[in-house]
Parts: sequence; structure tokens; C-alpha cells
Amino acid sequence: VLLTGYPAAQKHLDYAALDLQVIAPGSVVFKGQQQKVIGDPLRDLSLLLPTLLSGIGTFRDKLKILKLNSELKSTQISAIFKKSETSTLIYLRNYGFSEGIIQEFFRPFFSGIFLESQLETSSRMFEFVYKMFGEGHAAIPREGMEAIPRQIYDGLVRSTFLFHSPVKSIQEGSIYLEDGRKLTTDYTLIATDPSQFTPDQKPTNWKSCDTLYFKSKKRAIRQKLIGLIAEEGSLINNLFYPTCLGQSQPHQEELLCVTALDSQGLQEDDLVQKVKHELE
Repeated sequence: VLLTGYPAAQKHLDYAALDLQVIAPGSVVFKGQQQKVIGDPLRDLSLLLPTLLSGIGTFRDKLKILKLNSELKSTQISAIFKKSETSTLIYLRNYGFSEGIIQEFFRPFFSGIFLESQLETSSRMFEFVYKMFGEGHAAIPREGMEAIPRQIYDGLVRSTFLFHSPVKSIQEGSIYLEDGRKLTTDYTLIATDPSQFTPDQKPTNWKSCDTLYFKSKKRAIRQKLIGLIAEEGSLINNLFYPTCLGQSQPHQEELLCVTALDSQGLQEDDLVQKVKHELE
């Protein structure tokens, strides 16, 4: 999804042309055989009663969420990244949130953003992302996420792209291609693991996830909400039906998007089968 609050996105993207389809500011939490809705009633009043009756967290937790929203709205982004930092988990505990709401909401929600389930990510990044969720919407372009790079590409007038041009090595001011060509540069941005080109660079340990797509006859979530799995040991972290949003093409079946943060060493066929089992 795109968070519309991102300052760089606001500067460089034409939101109207993307025809953004907004996701409701909340989540459906699956625990056991129950669905529990928790959301931001200040932006969607229909979420007020379900959130109060969800049983996720205490009433004090919900007041603290409102307090945190207010504090971060009045905090500049630059100020957030100058704060002393700790892990997101320690930050939430120090703020006074109960273990219940941490385990049932914050952990599954932010694990899906940070791509790690222990909430070890910096508290600065937590505050930044939380602020962005509070100041904008999570949205998807009507034509899908690829519409974003397409729009940027279409707006470039002095740029050249070299496709199918593998790089052999990189030196200061020069890029050597495998076909023998040499490109002279003022600056080089390496948008991949730089250790394959610069031997002194340590390999980067990337965080990743597996996302699987299924066809479904019906939706288990009727609202425009993401589904979170709060069960400990679950392979699935979150699920979403993109077809709940406006589509450029009519559809006969629902599209179900499922994200697993840790494949638990399973090969693809076994991963798919276990995900299907958990979905059922």
C-alpha cells in the first residue's frame, strides 16, 4: 500500500491521476474463531462501536492510542529522527500499553510493516510510520501499485534507461558492464546488494516476506480492512482482499492476498498447502 502522508510521495506523485482507492483506517484481528475490529473512530465513525466492543486491549489502551496520535501529529518528522531510540517493543511497554494490545494488535500490525515479528525495529521508525498512518490513508491506485513507478517514468524527460545491461564492476566515477561498455558517472546509487560490486562492503541482511495470491468465491472480511492474525506461531501474518476496492476491471471472483513473514524453511508447495490449511 501507499501511505498518502509520506512527504516525498506528496511532492512527487499526482494522487488524483493515480485514482487512489482508500483502505479503511482499521484492522480485523483474527483470534481463534473470532473476528475483532479495531480502528480509528476519529476518521471513520463506523469503527467506534466495534473498537470499543472488540475486547482488544483495555479502555486505558484506547485512550493511550488517542494520546499517541495527538502527540505525534504535533511532532515534526525531523524531530522524531533526532530522539533517543530503543526497540519498538520496549517503546510500547514504556508508553504503558498492555501486553494484550501489544500481542493482539501492535505486534501483528507492525510486524507486517517492519517484516520482523520481534518488534526490534527502531522506535523512531515506529513513530514515523505511526504518524504517517495518523495523518493520511493507506491506499492503492486503481490500476495497482505499478501505476506509481509508471507515473514517475512517464514524467521523466531527461532520463535514459538501460535494460538488460548486467553490471560487472563499479569504481569511483565508472560503471563497467559485462558487455565491455564503460559508463562515466558523477554519482552512482546502488539499489541492490552493493557487496557483489564492492568487495570491501559487507553483505546486507535483507528482511523479506512471502506473499501468496489466491482466488476465492467470497470474502471473509466484508469491510475495506486488512486482516491480522494474532495467533502465536501462525505462518500467516496478514491477509487482504484487493477486490474490496475499486477495480479497473470487473471481477467474478475475489482476490485474496496472504503474507507470511517467516516461511519456516518450507518449500513453495509445502508453504502453499500450510497457508491454505491456516486460511481454512
